[in-house]
Order: sequence, then structure tokens, then C-alpha cells
Amino acid sequence: MSSKEIQKAILITGANTGIGRKTLNLISNKGYFVYAGVRSDQAIEELESLPNVKPIRLDVTKENQVKEAIKLIKKEGRGLYGLVNNAGIADVGPITTASMDI
Repeated sequence: MSSKEIQKAILITGANTGIGRKTLNLISNKGYFVYAGVRSDQAIEELESLPNVKPIRLDVTKENQVKEAIKLIKKEGRGLYGLVNNAGIADVGPITTASMDI
């Protein structure tokens, strides 16, 4: 990749465990830059030393964190080439009574 090319970036939510972590490893090893959405300080610390990875605090149920993530990604100027929406959200009960705000 030449210095004039901008590394393509992908945002992965729920990136610190399970499928999200495996996806992060696969994508970052292929040369893409990964914004790794995680919820805890421990997860940020675990991921910050990985090449091609920038962990960001992102709980997709918190609008302020979603807005901050968008602001950070725009500020860095890479844009987004893709999104892996992997964060798991669970609600107990019938779907007809679920809140639309999840």
C-alpha cells in the first residue's frame, strides 16, 4: 500500500470475544484497518496493541457512545469500507412487547 492510499477501514461491534474477535483477527490480518467496538476498559487494553486495530468504546445501546464513535471515525478521515454488526442484544419476552429503543 503506497503512502497516498488510505487503508480501508471496517467497524466491528462486539469485537473483543467470539465471532467478533475471530472476524477482527481475519480482517486485520488481511490488511484492513479495524475499528473494534467494545464496551469495557479491559477489552480496550487487550486490543490496543494489535496492528491495524483501534479499539473504541461502543455500547450500541447507548446513543451517546454511537455518536462519539461516528465522530471519531469521521475525524480520522478513513471513512468506512464496511460494518460487521456483531454486538449481541437480548430482550426477554414476546417480540410484540419489545421496546423499539433497543
